Amino acid sequence: MAKDEFNQLLIDFSNFDCFDESHSQVNQEKLEILKNLRKCTNWEIKNHQVMVLSVFRHCNINCHVGLPDLREIFSRAEIDHMLTRAVQWNFIDCVRFVIRTGYKDELDLDKDGKPLTRRTTPMNNIYYNLTRSKKAKDDWDVIIRDVFRIYNRLDVNCTNESGLSHLHVACMSGYLYVVKKLFKVVQDPNFPVQKTGDSPLHLALRYGKKKVAEWLLKRGAEPNSVNAEGLTPLHMICVGDNDDDLAEMLFKFSNDKHKPIHIDARDHLGNTPLHLALKEGRDKITDWLLKKCANPNLANSEGLTPLHIICQRDKDDDLLEKFFETNNDLQQTVQIDALDKLGRTPLQWAVARRVPSRCRARPHSAEHALRPGWHSQAGPSRRRRPRLLLLLLLLPTQSRILVLLINALPFFQGSWYLRIVHESILNRENS
Repeated sequence: MAKDEFNQLLIDFSNFDCFDESHSQVNQEKLEILKNLRKCTNWEIKNHQVMVLSVFRHCNINCHVGLPDLREIFSRAEIDHMLTRAVQWNFIDCVRFVIRTGYKDELDLDKDGKPLTRRTTPMNNIYYNLTRSKKAKDDWDVIIRDVFRIYNRLDVNCTNESGLSHLHVACMSGYLYVVKKLFKVVQDPNFPVQKTGDSPLHLALRYGKKKVAEWLLKRGAEPNSVNAEGLTPLHMICVGDNDDDLAEMLFKFSNDKHKPIHIDARDHLGNTPLHLALKEGRDKITDWLLKKCANPNLANSEGLTPLHIICQRDKDDDLLEKFFETNNDLQQTVQIDALDKLGRTPLQWAVARRVPSRCRARPHSAEHALRPGWHSQAGPSRRRRPRLLLLLLLLPTQSRILVLLINALPFFQGSWYLRIVHESILNRENS
């Protein structure tokens, strides 16, 4: 279709008043324009998709009666496609316009007349948008509930090729009514997403849906199940924007069912829930984990302890002080000079991240870092020397000078760090 023809149809549509029960001729003419617009739309062109959705938004805002039957204009696949894009691009007015027209999704049937459940719907795509989006969780909850008004068959659990089903999406949004209805179909509280291994409990806890999580646990959901990445439900709580009350709920239900939580469970990267909570800066969850006897010195597959994780963070907050205070209150020893697989201590990571407050946080840690032989533990600088010499031999003179300057830069940047260390030692000696 020519671009000018497509644009002219949009202009013709906008020149009419909106659908009105008292103007059947106008409604019919506008319906014909919509049909021609549909025929001329190239669904592979993003601009065409946006324009059609803009028409839907216009209709939702300005049209109140005499709305068209979308089945007379668009195929089911086209409506699925438009709703998927509407959710992806946050055109919520389009979703609500489809609802107002009375459109309901209809399932295909097999040769025996039973509905086919293997199908990708906009509901399935919401999951992938939600995991990548920075939009507030509450906004997505509203969107999901709106889309469920269109895809309202609760006697069938539609599932896509990756194993993500409508039940999983309902758990993510905290839509308990739909969860209960679809559970009658699935009848398995641990029904996983095949691709990711996430159970309904994983998803409910990841997005902070306490009521759904409680309901699933009462129905026998496994509190220590692991997904494809080795993450347990407790890991999921720690990576989400959740408070410690969700973790306490999981802990209580697990004990009541005689299935105690594995507080130091490791994922496939060796991370414990404490590692992930600290990486996300969750101070309340961190405090709760430590009080439940989480080990503050376990290292992951890279040799990083919880203290390393704190010192790797770019954000300058009081997480380190709280970490030390809680461990002191619990009389737990923190290994402040532990080495990761690169031979780096937490203090060296703090210096690399240029966060002075972490270097000052524990004066004695600086003193330990300066004990005789501490340079010999900073393995990376020594291991880099043969590579650096080989590089210098292969480069022309001007490039050699540049490489030497770049490698010398950390020593000049380190002057502030040496001052902090010196001040810390003096303060400790004077105290």
